[in-house]
Amino acid sequence: MISFFDHPWTGTISEVAAHVGGKGASLWAMTTQLGLPVPPGFTIGTEHAATGLTDALFAEILTALGQVGDRLGRTYGDPKNPLLVSVRSGASISMPGMMDTILNVGMTDVMLDSSGDAAFACTIHEAFLDQFGRAVPDYDRAILDDPHAILRAAITAVFESWNSPRAISYRKREGITDTCGTAVTIQAMVFGNCDAQSGTGVAFSRDPSTGAPHATGDWLREAQGEAVVGGTHATSPLSALADDDPVSHDALTAALMKLERYYRDMVDVEFTIERGQLWILQARPGKRSPAAAARIAHDLVNDSRIALLLDEAILRMPASILDGSLTITRRDDDSVAVA
Repeated sequence: MISFFDHPWTGTISEVAAHVGGKGASLWAMTTQLGLPVPPGFTIGTEHAATGLTDALFAEILTALGQVGDRLGRTYGDPKNPLLVSVRSGASISMPGMMDTILNVGMTDVMLDSSGDAAFACTIHEAFLDQFGRAVPDYDRAILDDPHAILRAAITAVFESWNSPRAISYRKREGITDTCGTAVTIQAMVFGNCDAQSGTGVAFSRDPSTGAPHATGDWLREAQGEAVVGGTHATSPLSALADDDPVSHDALTAALMKLERYYRDMVDVEFTIERGQLWILQARPGKRSPAAAARIAHDLVNDSRIALLLDEAILRMPASILDGSLTITRRDDDSVAVA
């Protein structure tokens, strides 16, 4: 099944994730439940992971892609006004960094000469080639002239990354079943590298190292998301966004609060600002240190807006704390230490 982000799913976000994966469920929740600014797109359901990309499914994808383009006034494959998309994995249980993501899909060699902004087009084309080349290492160079062939190869690579050695190893270590498969999310690209009023970043609603109740993260002006999450560029702290773009900073802070209350947990958010417009690209419960897990669990139990139940808080605690091999102490400055 293919479902747009505004599909009228019913049930909890976990129940929706069984159909469209964690990323797809997050985009659905942000679009339909929270009213956050999310670039349009759709998700190919997890049930297609076993069968892969058939001709019938690809025809449905092209139809859906046309509808996304209609919303934005762009057309996938049009050299002068192209719709470019990201193709992302998304299992029902979070597996960060274990499967493939390919940005700027639909960018062809022909578009370099017709974009009207050669420097910008070259930058996003190089980023596409880098990710595509890693995900599809043995591709025929001729494919780069055919946006449909590019899309098909990208989707196939993301489906197949479910069975990559790193993904299999991660599932074994984390006790995740091999049978649930991954969904594939196709989403209109927004660009954090198009001008000085643009950028990208990662934000946490609370400090993932200490659990302190304030937003933290990394921000990079005039860049795409992979520059931040890939660790290839020196970033600024999230607090710098308040000086660079206070309107977007305030909107992001409000979004983090909404998301934390919805998930009833500390959240990890990827965002892009394109020409001053904030876009939320992904949200999920964030990874945290044992010390942060203890403090966050304690604080969310005592936060009347979330009112986490004690049993829920215990389930979120690392086994090393529950079995007594690590102990928690609270310092005078209200921070938490683990020993």
